[in-house]
Amino acid sequence: MSRETRQFELDMKKLELSKDDSYQRREAEKKGELGPRIQLTQITPKFDEKHDEMGLYLINFERRAEMAQVPRMDWVAYLLAVLPSELSNILARESPSDACNYDFVKTLILRRYKLNSEKLKQCFYRHHKTTDKSWRNYAQELFNYFTEWITELKIETFQQLKDLIVTEQLKFRVPAQLRDHYLEDWLKFSTPFDLAEKLDNYEIIKESFQRKDLPPKNFFNKRNESANYPNFKFKESIRDFKLNL
Repeated sequence: MSRETRQFELDMKKLELSKDDSYQRREAEKKGELGPRIQLTQITPKFDEKHDEMGLYLINFERRAEMAQVPRMDWVAYLLAVLPSELSNILARESPSDACNYDFVKTLILRRYKLNSEKLKQCFYRHHKTTDKSWRNYAQELFNYFTEWITELKIETFQQLKDLIVTEQLKFRVPAQLRDHYLEDWLKFSTPFDLAEKLDNYEIIKESFQRKDLPPKNFFNKRNESANYPNFKFKESIRDFKLNL
């Protein structure tokens, strides 16, 4: 048998084995015997409660799960591996069907880690780009924070959105002293004109207390004491104080 013939038979044998391996792999994938091509836990960092926001974290998890071709029915198992252990204890109280339902688990987790509108606003303004993320990913994260923020505020019309943007700009310009004065009602100001009216009223009242034509401090107390003691003289300095009888 010539060398060319042996090489041809060897190549044919490799081709048959390759076809057989591909067939077996497809069958195994149908039966669910093979895991994802990419290990999801290797590309998903654990949740950090001090620095991560849960809503954004779940969005990134879902994208990685799709990239790793993990079946949706297995998402909960992978998710619990990167979340705090206390969440597993919470799911243990739910029915087995609900505990394996990713949509149900996601709703439960978001309810527990729900952020108020002020916290979401801070996430939007203070979120920074890291070196391991592209600008597109950073833009998407900002978009998600902004969407969650206005959703929490129930912003549904363009007028409401304009009020929000102008009010936030106005709040940014308010001095710290005025901001502290209205601290309890600060989050309730939803339109710029409501806030502006409060600020103007504060300035008017403050100015009235600083007017020069008002009686000096302790004026009325001194006046009353002088009426009771006609010969009692007051001077600004205690050292020069004299009593004339």
